[in-house]
Amino acid sequence: MVITTKEELKYRLRQHKAICLLIDSNLKELKTLEELAERTTPTYSLVPSGASNNSSNVETAVIKKIALEGKIQQDNIRLIQVANEIRGYLDLLDDYYPKLILHKRYLLNEKWNKIIDDVSFGERTVFRFYNEGLDEIIKRMAVNDSEHS
Repeated sequence: MVITTKEELKYRLRQHKAICLLIDSNLKELKTLEELAERTTPTYSLVPSGASNNSSNVETAVIKKIALEGKIQQDNIRLIQVANEIRGYLDLLDDYYPKLILHKRYLLNEKWNKIIDDVSFGERTVFRFYNEGLDEIIKRMAVNDSEHS
């Protein structure tokens, strides 16, 4: 897919953070299911009765846990794919400062204040490098696409 606008590029770059947030959310849900399974213990009685509600709660929690672990695994695979895609975009850049700023923003999901502090430039300079990096990626992608057409 050829990206032709800055907004399209930023959307693709932000997917990494969205997948990270989804994985974090699923991990929290997984922890909740594990805690539920640990707290729920079956009750045993010598008196015959219908199926124990507690054991069905454990079964349900275990089934949900297994399904959620599968989703997390799929999301991790997608996260790696997106990270590699972003690295491919960053490899189009020759200048290290735009590359560093875009890497910190989109692969490390760092806030702007931290990036500004880390690179020891003023806010305007950081955003100038950021925009130069985005523009350069779009330009290089257009050139690469025209060469392959």
